[in-house]
Amino acid sequence: MMVSASLFAVNVTFSVDMTGQTVDASGVHVAGSFQSEAGAAGDWLPGATALADQGGGIWSVTVDIPAGYYEYKFVNGINWGQDETPGNLCKVNGNRAISVGIDPLMVPVTLFGQCAGSDPTVLFQVNMKNESFQNPTGVHLAGDLQSEAGASGDWVPDETMLFSPDNDSIYKFVTTLPVGSYEYKFLNGDSWGDDESVPAACNSNGNRPLNVIGGVAQVLPAVEFGQCPPGVVFRVDMRGLTISANGVHVAGAFQGWDPAATEMTDVDNDSIFEVTVQMGAGTYEYKFINGNDSSDAETVPNDCQVGGNRSVTITGGVTLPVVKFGQCLPMVTITVDMSNETVTADSVHIAGSLQDEAGANGDWDPSATQMTHIGNNIYQFSSRMPAGTYEFKFVNGNAWGKDESVPGACNQNGNRFVVVEASDVVMNTVCFGQCTHPCVSNPDPADITFRVDMSNETVEASGVWLMGAITSPTWQSGSVQMTDGDGDNVYEVTINVSGPAEFQYKYTNGDPRQAAFQNGEIGNFDSLGCGVDNGLGLYNRIYTRSGSPETLDIVSYNHCSRLSTGIEANSLAGAVKVYPNPAGDVLNINYADMNAGAFAVELFDLSGKSIMVSNSATAGTLSMDVSSVKAGAYIVYVKDIETGKSLRQKLIIQ
Repeated sequence: MMVSASLFAVNVTFSVDMTGQTVDASGVHVAGSFQSEAGAAGDWLPGATALADQGGGIWSVTVDIPAGYYEYKFVNGINWGQDETPGNLCKVNGNRAISVGIDPLMVPVTLFGQCAGSDPTVLFQVNMKNESFQNPTGVHLAGDLQSEAGASGDWVPDETMLFSPDNDSIYKFVTTLPVGSYEYKFLNGDSWGDDESVPAACNSNGNRPLNVIGGVAQVLPAVEFGQCPPGVVFRVDMRGLTISANGVHVAGAFQGWDPAATEMTDVDNDSIFEVTVQMGAGTYEYKFINGNDSSDAETVPNDCQVGGNRSVTITGGVTLPVVKFGQCLPMVTITVDMSNETVTADSVHIAGSLQDEAGANGDWDPSATQMTHIGNNIYQFSSRMPAGTYEFKFVNGNAWGKDESVPGACNQNGNRFVVVEASDVVMNTVCFGQCTHPCVSNPDPADITFRVDMSNETVEASGVWLMGAITSPTWQSGSVQMTDGDGDNVYEVTINVSGPAEFQYKYTNGDPRQAAFQNGEIGNFDSLGCGVDNGLGLYNRIYTRSGSPETLDIVSYNHCSRLSTGIEANSLAGAVKVYPNPAGDVLNINYADMNAGAFAVELFDLSGKSIMVSNSATAGTLSMDVSSVKAGAYIVYVKDIETGKSLRQKLIIQ
């Protein structure tokens, strides 16, 4: 059955309702992990699979694909950036998801960016990698949820099949389920007797329990076949308190509210007590106990109590944040002044590593966390957060390209940051694109001439370009081509720059809008003194403008100043050793000149597409993990950041 299901394709119809959307002139498309199976050149190609206009706002396409698990999303156009953000009720890894069986499937029609129906999506996953025998009839799921998931009935062992889309032994099945409680188990095969034995620590009536909650998709952890999930780790900070001789406990609905049954331990002798509890998915109330009697229970503050208790929603194994006994998580308040900006109709958002903790379905989503306008062009974000360091930035709108360029004085990895400890944090108000407050008026718009010397580079056929936070749209999509009118290898362009005084930019050898964009300059401008870390493993140049017309100094590509010309190609030959060649999982680059400084290494495929970039702090040996790079022929490019000397060498990866 597993073989036949994977060989024979079935009709799957994707449909989307574009009512309320202005449909792009290039039409509506669907992109996902199914496209290569449906005849496209690859997967996740935003313009390869077009939908047809059926009238009434409905667009659809029918493809033939094998049974399996797939993720996808709709695109109002043909480019990334025009793709939808699915609603929280159906969003799995930022996408929509379906499981395809052996029968034709009409995926329910949904509004662009919204979910179909009111039932949440649930993704089941089981890890079979430790099973010495995998039944050729496939991996299945059986339970009292099957009829809701489209099977002929419940507890049918051979109808609900899981698939491993990445061939990594993680088998998946996705469906929608009404809110409620269910039981299920996995089978290594398709008959009773092939079913797993669920350990007592995490079973209900011998099965896995599932409590489906409303409002958000549930991505269950990839539990090992026949094993419990990782468990839920409760942690409480008892520092400053006198610990009861009867110990510290946690009690809740998951263990019958017994104040003495679940003792916690101070593993690291730091007065932070913890315990791991096996529990099914669901929402539970609980309290910490400084002792072993209900009279020893904490009083939970009103700001974080539900029915006088703490509350947690569990979908799988998780380590809960450390909380102070009798206190809430710290409240973090962040405000931004937008006085210098024209706020877009999409309002102001905050995006960063704090979003998931603040209730969004994931981090770094520019549209998920809208800030509150509290008057006088001030926008505010407030949320309770676990201790930690979080990076973020403000977005004037709800899409990348509308985000601020964070000045170097308050920049960490290209972003702002906040450190949360045990107490509430109220950050000083800052201005959009500035480090301080009150806002400093932006300089007047003015022409700036940018100049870069390419004498030591082999210029790509598509030319030399400028990109940055100073174009509209910003960065790659708004990049501007530079010209060398007098043939002296100095490329220049003049553009009118407005906005904040300090801005970030960089040059690119080749058109950065092309699919094979090579990441632009790779110089470490942070250590060289003319730029900052961009948070993406590379660096941007920075400049502070005056508001008057300016012509920037000529700089060499990848450098903060202009180098002497005439550096020969492959001038590092003899000084650099690249080994082993052919390479396996690790590639070593040794730069023998110990008097030299940092060097950069970039790996290209034979089409010129950048595969990997790495920088060393000093001369010596740099090791690169190339285990994820496909076998084949490549070009390794090594460059001394200061002198501009370089080496290009062919490399085989096995």
